[in-house]
Amino acid sequence: MVAACGSQTADDPDEGTDDGKEASDSDSDKNDSDDNDDKDSDKDDDKDSDDEKDEPKELEAASGNQIIETDDFAFEAPEELSILEDADDIDRLFSLGADALGDLPGGLTPESLAAQLQQVDLVAIDTDTGSNINVLIQPVGNMSADQYLQANERSFGSIGAENVDTSTESWDGGEIAVITYDLPAGGAVFNGKILAFLDGKKVYQVTSTSEDPDTTAELADLVEESFQLQ
Repeated sequence: MVAACGSQTADDPDEGTDDGKEASDSDSDKNDSDDNDDKDSDKDDDKDSDDEKDEPKELEAASGNQIIETDDFAFEAPEELSILEDADDIDRLFSLGADALGDLPGGLTPESLAAQLQQVDLVAIDTDTGSNINVLIQPVGNMSADQYLQANERSFGSIGAENVDTSTESWDGGEIAVITYDLPAGGAVFNGKILAFLDGKKVYQVTSTSEDPDTTAELADLVEESFQLQ
């Protein structure tokens, strides 16, 4: 067996070399295939990792609270707030009757809420007190928090807001422009706090309002601690 092998090599040196080359090429192809499989696997792992990072965490409401959620955003708020996004929601709310709604604050009517919904994307309101959160989404491009404050500074003076204070903060998605103010209206003074979440494309302006400054602060704190994009 050994002599025969040696004879083949001696008689045809290329034949042994070709066999070795074919084996070497086969091994090389296998290694290349393994390398490509490893690279593809790494890409899949990276993609899975990116998907996990992009996946918003699921919010869980504390006792007495609820999660207000749309296709665009989610945040935590007190469970007594009624969520209104369109005219149908208003009709359903007022169809509950006086016993369910309680003593509505002055000026809180289907017409006034419908007018408010023409200016914002969502209203969440406590029908007993009138305390509410509203959300307005606008495309603003890569606007900074400081630029947002400058753009809105004049409008607060025009509506008669008092004690206006501004600041900027950061959040996971970018910057927050913060505006607090008092607004006299209808014989009462409403305290408001705007949290304008800027993500480099849009602004998600979340305004908490109440006659009680402590309630305004509680609503705004819940929003700021839980707000996330979907």
